[in-house]
Amino acid sequence: MREVAKTGVGSYARGNWGFMGQYRGSEMTLRIVGTGSRLAPGPNFDAGMVREALSPVLTLARQDTLSEEDLEQYPDLCLCRTAYCTDGAWLARLFAATDPTGETSSIRRQTMQMLTTAVEESPIRTVDGDLTAFVAYSPALLSHDRLADSAICRQWRGVVFRYESVNAWRSLWEALVDRIGQHATVTRQELRDWLADHVPAGTVADFQRNLPDTLDNLGQPAPAERTEEVLSAPQPLRCISILALGARRHGELTGQELLGFQGPAQNDVFEELAPMWMAHRLHSWADRPMRDFAADLVDVLINRSQRIALLKTRFDRRTGRVTIPTRVQVRDDLVYRLHTETALTASLRWWQLLRMGEQTGLFRRDPSLGTGAGEAATWRLGPRGDLLV
Repeated sequence: MREVAKTGVGSYARGNWGFMGQYRGSEMTLRIVGTGSRLAPGPNFDAGMVREALSPVLTLARQDTLSEEDLEQYPDLCLCRTAYCTDGAWLARLFAATDPTGETSSIRRQTMQMLTTAVEESPIRTVDGDLTAFVAYSPALLSHDRLADSAICRQWRGVVFRYESVNAWRSLWEALVDRIGQHATVTRQELRDWLADHVPAGTVADFQRNLPDTLDNLGQPAPAERTEEVLSAPQPLRCISILALGARRHGELTGQELLGFQGPAQNDVFEELAPMWMAHRLHSWADRPMRDFAADLVDVLINRSQRIALLKTRFDRRTGRVTIPTRVQVRDDLVYRLHTETALTASLRWWQLLRMGEQTGLFRRDPSLGTGAGEAATWRLGPRGDLLV
């Protein structure tokens, strides 16, 4: 145990206080500890519950060595058992925010109730597929009594549409960097021609008219981003289609949904690559060839990558070395790849929230509801799910 408690390279935790910052941050959010500079109990602190839960941990920590047999005597210390322990019930009430006392707890409760409605109304197996589709397109998000007055749920709908655009930009950049790597060194014009070859002939306006409808007959969001014609397209065309759909949604979303989509209005900020930027760009290029529009996007992305690399450049005074963190380099109109690029999906943090809810008994995963071999388990309400209903 003394070896585990050490800090520095090769140890479990490199900071002098281990993972104190991360744990304290979450407990401050739940108001278990105070928000001041000194560590102190918060309004939701329960001394009896904490002593009961952590007393066995302190007992084990006093020992210099621990055997497997020692640990087998304390099965309830496993996080997987929290849902069945008394402190799990206490934590479930805090997570569910049954008595919201501030903006943060109210946001958490509305979000948890949105997840609750999703698992009740639709088979939810994946976050980036099933859950995002429910929040973006399901009428239940607006019609269910539990969510009818929830501004946060409407903001989440806007966030999901923005999430689609963010992932599309990441995927398009990944495809562009991969294309550079296939040929070691390419010219800008070769990259322009490559992307232009992936889009249909005609004008930008023609391209937009041929995209799927983003609204249904009732004026509600239609699953345009999930249609077969979009998803089955080659990666570059799929990305540009989703970006154009996001630009269209910028003119359709209103109120809380628009707030979640674009964030608070900032009159002095015109964010490059944002849906509003894309909408203005599509409008200004409407009568020009779609091939030229795609070719110009190559310059936008490459130029942006170089600006960001310069912004992140660091000079080491000790070694005299300059580090420019970039995936690609541009020299005399030649572009070459230094590192590969992986388009990681943006995180909505819903998976983490579901997992914490699972540990406290608010949610559970039911493998018996899968319909195929190897299919992910379906999320359902857990034994303490009534706290969210």
